[in-house]
Amino acid sequence: AMLSVDGGTSKFGALATVLNTELSGNWKMKTPAYVILLVRTFLTLEGIAARVDPTFNIYEIAMPWAVRRSLSPSTQKGIQTLRGALLTEDNRIQWGRFMELAEEALRVPAPTDGTEKLKDDGKGTQTDAARAAAMSDAINALMGSPGGAVLRRAIVDLDSVDLVQRLLSKESRSLRHKAVLAMTDSVKEQRLKRKAEKKLKKQALQTGTELAKTQNVEGEVRNMSETALRIKRKQKRTAQKVTLFLIMKHVRRQFANPITFVRASYLTLRLLLGLTRQSLMRKIRSKLRRRRKQSLGAVNGDAVHDNFTKP
Repeated sequence: AMLSVDGGTSKFGALATVLNTELSGNWKMKTPAYVILLVRTFLTLEGIAARVDPTFNIYEIAMPWAVRRSLSPSTQKGIQTLRGALLTEDNRIQWGRFMELAEEALRVPAPTDGTEKLKDDGKGTQTDAARAAAMSDAINALMGSPGGAVLRRAIVDLDSVDLVQRLLSKESRSLRHKAVLAMTDSVKEQRLKRKAEKKLKKQALQTGTELAKTQNVEGEVRNMSETALRIKRKQKRTAQKVTLFLIMKHVRRQFANPITFVRASYLTLRLLLGLTRQSLMRKIRSKLRRRRKQSLGAVNGDAVHDNFTKP
């Protein structure tokens, strides 16, 4: 029913339309008064946001908080459900579900030379950056908070030896390839981000203005108070420490047995070689595109010159 309505996958108003026109005629619905007030509030806020950004998607904006809430259950039933969704009874990864989530998370667009992203300074790029920053903040806050204890325990109990063995299987070939592409994009984005930060700092020093207020040198996409920035930095440091601890714990498990060590080393080597190969291929393609454009420009320039010099 949601897919049959305009904006069914992006607008909260479409949900109200479906409930009123599609479902209420077939099923009796009882809605508390406070829910009606919340719906009206969301519809009003969504209308205001749509005037600023016509492509505003309330579900994408709410995703970081939804993910954080779903990964930090507070009831025993919720804890069991989350753990059962991630691990089997013998602490092995739920492979089918893991493959589905990984395929979705690693879905990447066709590789480009990166010039489009550099030239795009519009609202679309800012919106994408805001979404990515919000998701990163949600994960950082979760990993370093008491609410993330259930998720951390599941990661600690994970049988990483079995996971490495599965990642080396033939059925994981496409997953490994997409992981390499995602790693390549991540390295490229970090390099572009560092260049942008250096350029921003240089401009701030040259102009002597408070340029950091419009775009924070740490990569912020929205203005934040000093208190909020301190809290965010603390959450990020805590999340990094927790992540490092979890990684080292599983690395030690791989070192415990020569066979598991060889498997883990082989998987790491394959990923690194794939990353190097993709980076080199993208650089070569980028140089070939630039040379092709330069040669076409030179040919066009010669043609124009010949037309002017003809008697």
